[in-house]
Amino acid sequence: MTTLILGNITLLPESAIVHEIKAILQCNSVEQAETVGEKLINLYDAYLIPEAYKFPITWECEKRLSLVKEPIHKSPEPTEEDRFLMEYVCSECGAEWSMAGSCACNDHCPQCDAEITPTIVRDIE
Repeated sequence: MTTLILGNITLLPESAIVHEIKAILQCNSVEQAETVGEKLINLYDAYLIPEAYKFPITWECEKRLSLVKEPIHKSPEPTEEDRFLMEYVCSECGAEWSMAGSCACNDHCPQCDAEITPTIVRDIE
């Protein structure tokens, strides 16, 4: 897994300064992180892939990469009306998430907003 950081980042010739983190995404590879970063660059000031960046990174924000261990997209707990639990894998960026609902339906990827069909649909008992 490779981490993609989006936000207010200053990339210098031999260092990077992370001023503010607006989103952190997990990607399957550095190449995939670069592709997703380029697609989302219009929404954010800059992106950084720490695993691929060979120079020192200065963190000027409270949120540090080492503290981020939770999933990007948390599914809400199923309600009484929900009959299905759907699992998704984005074919565009590789993001994985799940969602409960009253019907089996497509969802939009929380990372790249592509419309995705569920890969697994389970009945909620």
